[in-house]
Amino acid sequence: MGGSDKSRENSEVRIMRPQKKIAELEEKLSRYERVEEALRASEERYRSVVESMNIGVAIIGPDMEIISLNNQMRMWFPAIDVSVRPVCYKAFNDPPTESVCPLCPTLKTFEDGKVHEQVRGTPSGGNIRYFRIIASPLRGEHGNVSAVVEIVEDITKKKRSDELLRREKETLFTVLRKAPYGAVLIDRKGNYLYMNEEFTSITGYTRKDVSRGVDFFLQAYPDPRDRKAAADAWKKDMAVKGVTRIFTIRCKSGEEKEIEFRPTRLDQDRYLLMLSDITERRRAEALLRKAHDELELRVRERTEELVRTNKELEKEIAVRKKTEEALKEREQTTMALLNATSDAVLLVDTQWKIIMANNNLGTRLGKLPEELTGEYFSSYFREGPAEARREIFQGVIEAKTPILFEDYRDGMWLENSVYPVIDSRGQVTKLAIYSRDITERKYAEELLKQAEEKYRSIFENAVEGIFRNTPEGQMIAANPALAKMLGYDSPEELTDVMTDVQNQIYTDPAYHPRIIQILEKDGVALGFNCEFQRKDGSTIWVTLNVRAVRDRQGRPLYYDGTVENITERKQAEEALRASEEKFRRFFETMPEYAYIVSPNGRMVDINPAALQALGYERDEVIGKPLTMIYAPESMPRMRDLYARWKESGTIRDEEIVIQTKQLEKRTVILNVSTSRHAEGTILHSASVQTDITERKGAEEEIGKLNEELNRRIMELAAVNTELESFTYSISHDLKTPLIAVEGLSRILLDRYGGQLDGKGQKLLSVIIGSAIQVKELAEDLLAFFTVGRQEIRYSAIDMKKMVSDVFEQLKAAHQGRRLELLLKPTPAANGDRNMIRQVVLNLLGNSIKFSRVRAVARVEFGGWTEQDGTVFYVRDNGVGFPMEHKERLFEVFKRLHLSEEFEGTGIGLATVKRIVQRHGGQVWAEGKVNEGATFYFSLPYREDGERCDGPQS
Repeated sequence: MGGSDKSRENSEVRIMRPQKKIAELEEKLSRYERVEEALRASEERYRSVVESMNIGVAIIGPDMEIISLNNQMRMWFPAIDVSVRPVCYKAFNDPPTESVCPLCPTLKTFEDGKVHEQVRGTPSGGNIRYFRIIASPLRGEHGNVSAVVEIVEDITKKKRSDELLRREKETLFTVLRKAPYGAVLIDRKGNYLYMNEEFTSITGYTRKDVSRGVDFFLQAYPDPRDRKAAADAWKKDMAVKGVTRIFTIRCKSGEEKEIEFRPTRLDQDRYLLMLSDITERRRAEALLRKAHDELELRVRERTEELVRTNKELEKEIAVRKKTEEALKEREQTTMALLNATSDAVLLVDTQWKIIMANNNLGTRLGKLPEELTGEYFSSYFREGPAEARREIFQGVIEAKTPILFEDYRDGMWLENSVYPVIDSRGQVTKLAIYSRDITERKYAEELLKQAEEKYRSIFENAVEGIFRNTPEGQMIAANPALAKMLGYDSPEELTDVMTDVQNQIYTDPAYHPRIIQILEKDGVALGFNCEFQRKDGSTIWVTLNVRAVRDRQGRPLYYDGTVENITERKQAEEALRASEEKFRRFFETMPEYAYIVSPNGRMVDINPAALQALGYERDEVIGKPLTMIYAPESMPRMRDLYARWKESGTIRDEEIVIQTKQLEKRTVILNVSTSRHAEGTILHSASVQTDITERKGAEEEIGKLNEELNRRIMELAAVNTELESFTYSISHDLKTPLIAVEGLSRILLDRYGGQLDGKGQKLLSVIIGSAIQVKELAEDLLAFFTVGRQEIRYSAIDMKKMVSDVFEQLKAAHQGRRLELLLKPTPAANGDRNMIRQVVLNLLGNSIKFSRVRAVARVEFGGWTEQDGTVFYVRDNGVGFPMEHKERLFEVFKRLHLSEEFEGTGIGLATVKRIVQRHGGQVWAEGKVNEGATFYFSLPYREDGERCDGPQS
C-alpha cells in the first residue's frame, strides 16, 4: 500500500519545475483575496443587490422599526412608512393593531434569538394574497440580536390549489365504498379512521362497535391461537407487503367465519386492513382433502386384501373392477368439482411430478389437463423462480401445514394456496395447489391506497377548514385547519364537543336552517357568509361551501363542507385605507430614485433621493419628460423598453445609464410597474431606479481577476500533463535496461557464483531483487498511466464469473496457502471488461497479501444495486488499517506498511481509483487494525440509461 522513500523523493524532484509558476499563481490568488476583503468591507454600499430578488426582504430594528425594505416588499406593501416608529406591526400584521401582534415572528426572534416562521394573508385587488414570513436574527459582536431579517415569500398560488386537493377527498371514499372486500383504515394507535359497508356486511360490526380500537376487535377471535396470531400480525406484518393470513372470527351475530386477512402499511401512521370471507372456499377445500384421504385409504386396503387373499384371485379381480369403477366415478365427481372452480388446481407428488390438473390450469398454460400429467411442475412455474417455489413446497412437506403466498407472473397477480395431503401414517404423499387470479383485486388495492394517500394529504394539510356533519347536527370529522381556526387543540377535541352545530358553532342559530334550506333546494350551498363562535368565546366571520351526500333513496347521509376565515379580509379593508398615507411617507424617505410618471411620459412626482442624486430642484423636473434624465447612449434601449412596457405594463431589472444635471453618468437598475383604472386605461406608472455604479466598477475588477486566475490554472494543467508524460516515458524507457540488469545478474550468479564469497553472492541477490522491484514499479506506473489514456469499451459484465476466475488465478499463484472465497449475491456490471478485471485483480490480490498473517485467508465479494448505479465490495480478515489513514490508501506511492512486511509498489490501489473514476464511480475503504478491511467501488449506470439488473445467485 505505498512506495519506497527513494521513489517518493524522485517524484518530488520531478515536480520542482512548476514551483515558480505556482508561486506566481499564489501571488495572484492573494491579490484576489485582498480584493474580496475590500468587497466585503463595502457590502453595505452594494446592498441594492437585494432589490433584484423575487422575494421580499426587510430588516427590522429592536424597537420594531423598519430599517430597510427591498423593491419586492415595496411592491407588495406600498403603504409602509418607515418614518413612523414603531411601524413594523402596522406594515406586516394583518389586521393592524395598536400593539405588536403576540404571534409576530420578528417579536419572537427578538425574544429568544431563534428563527421563526409564520403564514399571513393580506388583501390584494379584492382577493387574499398569502405570504410565508421567516424571521432570522442578526447578531452583534457580543452575540445579542441587533436586528431581524424578514424573508417574505408569496404563496398565494399554493393556497389556491387547496380547492383542487379537496376534490381528491371524494375520490378516496368513492374507491373505499366500492371496494369488493372489507376495508378498514386504522392509525398506529389502533383508532379506526374508516370502514366500508363490505366490512360491516362480512363481520356485522359497525364503526361504533369497534370504536375502542384493535383490542376490542381481537375479542372477535374465539380461538386463543387465532387471537395471538392476529396480535402478532398487527405488530409484525404491517410493514410487509403481500402477507396474507387466515383466521377464524366470531361475527357480531355469533356466527364463526374463516377470514382472509391482508394488512398493508400505507405510511408511518396509517394501515389498511382488507378482509375476505373465505368460509365456503375453506369448507370446499376440506371436503376435497377428505375425499383424497378416503381414496388413498381405500386403495391401500384393497392392495393389502389382494396380498392376503391371492388364492381368490378371480373373485378379487371382479371386486377390483367394481372398486375401480367406483373410484373412477369418484374421480370424475372430484374433477367436475375442480373444473367448476375459477381457480387453477393441480396435484403433485413429493418428486414434483404433476398427478392431476384441472381445465383452468390447462387453459392458462395452453395445454390439455392430461398433457400436463407426469410433467415436472416447472410447466406451471417458470424455471427462474422454480427453486424458490421448491423451497416453499418443501417447507409445506416438512411442517405438514398449508401455506398461502402471492406471485406475479406474465402480467398477472396469483394467490397460491398449497395444502399437504397426509396419509394415515402421518406422511405427506402429495401437495394440492390452488392458484387464483387476483389481478383485479391488487389493482383495486393500489387505486385505494393512492386515493387514500391523496385525500389524507389534502385533508391534513389544507389551509381551509374541512368538516363532515350528520343531518342531526353532530360533527363527525374535522381537519387540523378547522380545529385551529375555532381555537381547539386537535380535530378530535372539536368532534367530541360538537354534537349540535346549530347551537354550538353559529352565533345566530338561524344560519343553520337557512343553509339546510339551500341544500334541499340546490344540493349545494356556495359562498355562504356567517359568523362562527370559537372555543374561547370570540367570533370570526367565515365563508361556507357545503354539499349534501345522499343515499339511493335521496335521504341525506351527511354534509361535507369547507370553511374559509374571512375575518382578516374585512379588517384589512380599513387597513388598506389607512396605508395610503403611509405610502406617501415611505416614498419620500426611500433611498432609491423613485418617479411617478403620467401616461404621456411626464414626471408627476419624484422623491428626494432622486432629486439629490440628479442635482435638480423639484420645480425643474415636475411636468418635464422623464427622458431628460437618461444618458444619450441609453435612449435607443429606452425606446425598446418603452415598447415592451406598453405591451406588458412592467419593466423588471433592466440596467440603464442616467445623466445628472452636471452631466455625470450613473448606472442604475430600472423597475417599472403600472397602475390602471377599473376600465383598464393607464392611471400612472411608478419607476424605481437602484444605483449600482460602484458595484459595476467592482464587478469589472473581479472579472479581470477571474480571467487571470483561469489563465494560470490552464498553465498549471499543462505543466501537470507534461509531468505525467515525462513519468510515462521514464517508466517505459527503464524496462529494457532493468530486464538486462536482472538477466545478466542472474547469469553472473549462476555461472560464477562459486567464485564469489558469501558477501558477493548476497550483493548480486540484492541487485537482482532491486532490479525486479524497480521493473515491477515501472510496469505498475505504465499500467497506471495507460489506464488514463485507454478508450473505455462498455459491455455487460458477469461479476460472479469474473471474480471466480480471478480468484482461481490468484489461488494458483499462492500454492501452500489456505485461501477461501465467499461469493455473496452479486449484481451485473456495465463497464470496460479489461479495466474492471484489473480492479478485481488488484483488490483480491491486495486482500490475499494482507491476510498472510492468518492461517486461513478469507475473502468475501458482494454487491448491491442503487438508484444511480451498482456498488461492489471486497472484505478480508487481514491486518486492517487505522481509519485516520484511509485517504492515503489510494494515493500513488503511499504505503501504510513497510516493504519488509508486505511487498508492493504502492500503485495498485491508485490504479483501482483511476479506473473507477474514469467510469464515473468512486472508491473508499473501511478497516480496523488486526480486524480486516473492506474496499468498496461504485459503477454508475451509463448516461444512455443502459443498466444490468438482477443479482447473480
